[in-house]
Amino acid sequence: MFLFKTLMDLLDAGNARYISYLHHIRIESWISTWLLPFIAVAIIGLCFYHYSREKGLNRRKKAILITLRSLAYISLLLILSFPKLSIEGEGALPGTVSVVLDSSESMQIKDDNEKTRFAKAAEVFKAIKDNTRYRKEIKIEGFSAGKDFKDIENPDKILADAEYTSINQMLEKGIEKQKGEYCPGIILLTDGAHNSPEDPENALKLFQKLGIPVYACGLGKERSKDISAEYILGEDVVFLNEKAKIYVNVNQNGYTGDDTELKLYLGDKSVYTGRHKLDKDGEISFPVEYVPRTKGTYQLKVEVSSMPGEVTTENNIYIKNVRVIDEKIKILLLFGTPSWEYRYLMGALERDKRVDVKAWLAMADKRLFKKGSDRLSLLASLPDKKDLGKSYDIIFISKLDAIALPPEFQQSIRKFVEEQGGSLAVIADMVSIPYSFKATPLEEMMPLTITERTGRSYKNEMFDVLKDEMRFEVTDDGSSHQLVAFSGNKDENKKIWSGLPPIYNCYTSGRPKPSAINLVALATGSGRQKYPAIVFHSYGKGTVLFMGFDSTWRWRKEFGDRYFRDFWSKAVQFLGLPHLLNESAQSTIFVGKETCYSGEKIGFRAKVCNPDYSPVITDQIKMTVNENGVDKQVDMNSVANRPGIYKAEYMPETPGTLKIALPAQYSARPVELRIIKPQLEFHNSGLNKTLLEKISKNTGGGFYTAEQADQIMADLYKNRHKAPINVKISLWDSMLLLLLSLCLFSAEWYFRKIYYLD
Repeated sequence: MFLFKTLMDLLDAGNARYISYLHHIRIESWISTWLLPFIAVAIIGLCFYHYSREKGLNRRKKAILITLRSLAYISLLLILSFPKLSIEGEGALPGTVSVVLDSSESMQIKDDNEKTRFAKAAEVFKAIKDNTRYRKEIKIEGFSAGKDFKDIENPDKILADAEYTSINQMLEKGIEKQKGEYCPGIILLTDGAHNSPEDPENALKLFQKLGIPVYACGLGKERSKDISAEYILGEDVVFLNEKAKIYVNVNQNGYTGDDTELKLYLGDKSVYTGRHKLDKDGEISFPVEYVPRTKGTYQLKVEVSSMPGEVTTENNIYIKNVRVIDEKIKILLLFGTPSWEYRYLMGALERDKRVDVKAWLAMADKRLFKKGSDRLSLLASLPDKKDLGKSYDIIFISKLDAIALPPEFQQSIRKFVEEQGGSLAVIADMVSIPYSFKATPLEEMMPLTITERTGRSYKNEMFDVLKDEMRFEVTDDGSSHQLVAFSGNKDENKKIWSGLPPIYNCYTSGRPKPSAINLVALATGSGRQKYPAIVFHSYGKGTVLFMGFDSTWRWRKEFGDRYFRDFWSKAVQFLGLPHLLNESAQSTIFVGKETCYSGEKIGFRAKVCNPDYSPVITDQIKMTVNENGVDKQVDMNSVANRPGIYKAEYMPETPGTLKIALPAQYSARPVELRIIKPQLEFHNSGLNKTLLEKISKNTGGGFYTAEQADQIMADLYKNRHKAPINVKISLWDSMLLLLLSLCLFSAEWYFRKIYYLD
């Protein structure tokens, strides 16, 4: 094939030189091909006859002249017959190969080496570009996939500055210039740490359809070392000189088994320092307690100590705003009898220095109130119905038939919640509550429907103790609600709830109202039936919480204060703080977190009410988003079957401050978020070998490490797609044939002269 390709080069035969498998070669002319040999023989005969008549020449001289003239006439015949050389075969055509250099921030990582991933990629690119072996058939074009996708002029001057990695953009933009042309393949020099919203499957399907193989050179370690402070889950309002509990979520790779130091600052004062075991890769939630010593509003900052070999320390800090107050939440307990739930709850509240608790027992022994009794928390009679809003922030009701509460007092409870912004917590007891609330002022306040009480019977299992145990399940609404968070990790939190003691008796006949938010459900063993366990909704200015069971005391018995006190502590703050701080808002904006990334979609929800606290019913309302001083209007859409609840999404473009506000007539407190530069490139920034291997294998290419990079061009050259090549070469106008003919005639003339012939 070497001689064939050399001849094709001499004939300037176009794509014929790329033929590697030769099928047919034939000559086409206006003279029949079979006739040409006869004409050639006739020409030779004519030349022989002509020179045989020359008497003064010996045989050798005659042979030379006959040969030269015969060949000259035959070459002239070839020119005059307009011959074409038809060649059929197959081979790999030449083409342009794009080499895309990943210029994202993760390529700055050194991976226990003095050279960054980008420096290694630049070396591989130079080696491919400088390879002259395949230059005739493969043209190399280099591109940098950084903030902008651009041609590479000097790889040493490129900055790895892109804030995200998109395999889709590298592939699709890499072949834009080759659209409509044959492309032997595309080479990616990347760590494959794809973190953009596009699905790489779409790019894979496109390249399979186009038949373009991908050759990926993976750079970096599969698991880069990094540790980051991801999130703080904790109360926004805490109490002076009282322990405040938060969950610090840390995400780490590569340090499993090591210890890390957490530092917590309230303002500029250190309030906690401690070492914690990193027992697994991924997200870990650490419970941390601190004691605020001064009143005011502060930034609560958690700092994770830097670790050896960490890819970046820019994500080791997280900040949350907190408010420190010096007041007590006032609680009123209304119970019929001192149940186990009452005993454990009362004990926890009496020990809690953040609250001031009073209790009224409908069936209390009157001797408890004799002079000199130390039962200072017990009330001998119901408090003045007119002073509920001034004296209390939360009212608890359980184990009490509504008939024990005078109608006027029930109306005052309703007014306490609806008009004065107080909160009501109702704990079901399966006998009196909530059934006795039916047809009373308290029924409308409940977040669930209430059925008629028909009494116990063998046939009516509604009032019988359930024989099948039920387990707690955190709902979608509950997974992001602090009230039911026993861990900052959502999966771990669900596991904790499912591991709590099972329930055998709960309120099963009610259904949540449209305004209700169900945080935790109780599911039967089969999972077919689920009942609301912890539900709340807004009622007027206040909040009503319904507990479908009355056995949280078992948590205290089996686990100590870990879950029992934690839950009720958060419930007290959730229910009591709005009234205590006189912040019972007409409307409220809900945001999942206080710190977000630019370029990240943020979800908002809002409870929007009229001045009379009835829900606003419309398809859309306008929300004002102020991003770094620039106002934008965003539509909030109504949520189906949730009157007064609206949702929207917004994506901040630049780091800074984001303020969200509803129109003034809804009296909603604005929400402020801190927007920071995204750290996508340093989260799961290891080599994504699985993705790169999948793309390269399924497109017919290959995956290579940096050490194997010198094999890429050889494999790409060898694996090029073989295509049919049909070429017709005009021989009659070939300069080579013309020169041959002139040389032959000139040679004959020369020999005739030296032989003294005319």
